Amino acid sequence: MGDNLLINRLNTGDIEDSKTIFNLYYPRLLFFAKSYVKHHEDAEELVQDVFVKLFSKTESVTVRKNLNGLLFTMTRNSCLDFLRKKKHTLYIDDNILQKEYAINYKAMGDDDSMRIIEEELEEQIRIAIEQLPEKCRNVFVKSRFEGAKNREISEDLNISIKTVENHITRALKHMKERLGDYLYFF
Repeated sequence: MGDNLLINRLNTGDIEDSKTIFNLYYPRLLFFAKSYVKHHEDAEELVQDVFVKLFSKTESVTVRKNLNGLLFTMTRNSCLDFLRKKKHTLYIDDNILQKEYAINYKAMGDDDSMRIIEEELEEQIRIAIEQLPEKCRNVFVKSRFEGAKNREISEDLNISIKTVENHITRALKHMKERLGDYLYFF
């Protein structure tokens, strides 16, 4: 789904559209956060906070052109804040852990490193999607990237809703297997 369509859907505030955006970006952002914040629970909490800020009516998050960039930047900033706080609260006895967080903190501030990680992840996702059978790939792309509902896909491709669900299930299984090292919660 293109950023402009996602941004328009985000700005409508529709619950289903918010779920679509969450489902599309959560695995990628979790992988991204986890590559710097080693504890899975911390990474999950940070990414969930990003979505709370994004969807909250009280937050003034402005989405203009690049939803992907905005979400990765918000996640990076959350990770940086977490690492700053963590750096101050670690005990001296935790010297190894402190060094690990310091290294991750430095890497998070490097835009070139961030871009390389994002590009590698996007390339792996693209390759995994290309490996899907054509019909399965079409259904998956319409569902996950274009935000189409199962009924819309069914009507558009002239297949049953159950077939749409089966294609999505098969595609998700393939993505989990193919991207296990990257997005084991995809």
